[in-house]
Amino acid sequence: MVDVRSMTQVSSRTPIPEGQGAVFSILAPRNAPCDLVFPGIVWPNNFGPLDLPHSVADTWGQRYRVLRQTRESILKFIAQVRRSLTPWQLEEIESPLITLYTIRDRHMRQKRVSRAMFFRVMHPTFNPLVTNAEAVFLRGACYSLYKFHYNTMATAIDNLLRSPHLDTYVCQKMLASGWLDREGCDDEAFRFLERYEDLAQGDQFAEEGEEIY
Repeated sequence: MVDVRSMTQVSSRTPIPEGQGAVFSILAPRNAPCDLVFPGIVWPNNFGPLDLPHSVADTWGQRYRVLRQTRESILKFIAQVRRSLTPWQLEEIESPLITLYTIRDRHMRQKRVSRAMFFRVMHPTFNPLVTNAEAVFLRGACYSLYKFHYNTMATAIDNLLRSPHLDTYVCQKMLASGWLDREGCDDEAFRFLERYEDLAQGDQFAEEGEEIY
């Protein structure tokens, strides 16, 4: 519990006027010299991937069409999330930095860190059809919506980010190459799929000189 008037850690039994106290979350080990604190409750408290989706595609052509449709629905969902946020929420979410705190003598001291790195460590994204930038935006939106009790939308965002897909490398390659977003690139995508069929080594597949992240 933190008294936000003085940004001081207090006992949960300390009388604080309504609206002047907040629950913060300690991130670093409690025996660390200087605890790292998140201003709020870390949500959700389960961080692993959801189950793989059931695939009904029998051919790479069908699989490609399913991936394009899935990607299209993701972009529409992101647009819906953006429309649901206020300008000040968007400004905060799109900031490259996020505010954490450290504790010194029960006082909170601000520490600005990379938003992308923080979310990457705290909430890994398992959906290979979401770009890194989109994942950072969505995770920030998730926290903002949850803070104001829009739990249904926040849960939908979390489920999207934690939803894996089969053929992870194929998904990442197609997304990075723009084949799931651009029109008129079917031939290029199918040539890649033909090569992949011949050379695939599971998710560790990579063409010569190419790195997997």
